Amino acid sequence: MKKLMPFLLASILAACANTKADFKVDGSNAVTTEKSIIKINRVLTDKQRVEFALALMQIQLSEMKSVFDLLSNQSMQSTNYAYLATKINGMTYQEIMDLAKQSPTRIETKSNEAK
Repeated sequence: MKKLMPFLLASILAACANTKADFKVDGSNAVTTEKSIIKINRVLTDKQRVEFALALMQIQLSEMKSVFDLLSNQSMQSTNYAYLATKINGMTYQEIMDLAKQSPTRIETKSNEAK
């Protein structure tokens, strides 16, 4: 049993480490999409988590033409997993990040760090 524990621990850690690179979003519906995003978030660093959230926002807002479009569509004013499901189904983390880069929507963040 003592010899089995390190092997099991190493296997679990290896599986977690590969989740971000290999895992594909199940965009069958809003619930599975949300669960997939949560699973990806678990293996990201804090910085990556912020970048991933911004990427998802860019994808979600990519078809908005103006702020009026956003304000008139309440389902887009928070994370819309049903909409994201149609855009990121079957994609990996890196494919989602690449898709966000293609979006005409730009979201900028400001750092609180002194420059």
